[in-house]
Amino acid sequence: MGWSSDNIAHIIRGSFVFVIAHDENNHAIGMGRIIADGASDGYIQDLVVFPEYRGRGIGGRIAHTLRLLGLAHGLSWIGLIAAPGKEQFYTRAGFTEMKNMTPMLFENEKD
Repeated sequence: MGWSSDNIAHIIRGSFVFVIAHDENNHAIGMGRIIADGASDGYIQDLVVFPEYRGRGIGGRIAHTLRLLGLAHGLSWIGLIAAPGKEQFYTRAGFTEMKNMTPMLFENEKD
């Protein structure tokens, strides 16, 4: 499922925590979300900042807010998969590499 105006409400409803960053005119400029079991484990998914707003600390504040809200809602483990080249961003945000772990993916092949 991709991002479109048709499914954004479904994506928000399906998130455990959803954060939107906005500019002084109240226009959305970034967002992030946690998907979780609601008991112990959560995953940061879709942390993004519009390109013209990057490099201003907005993504770091989104990551920090997601961590705080996840912990406040009882999550004790919050993981993510960093895109190549984004590892330092997440390290600065307080995350560490999961040693001896390999991210894996199942993709449904469309016939």
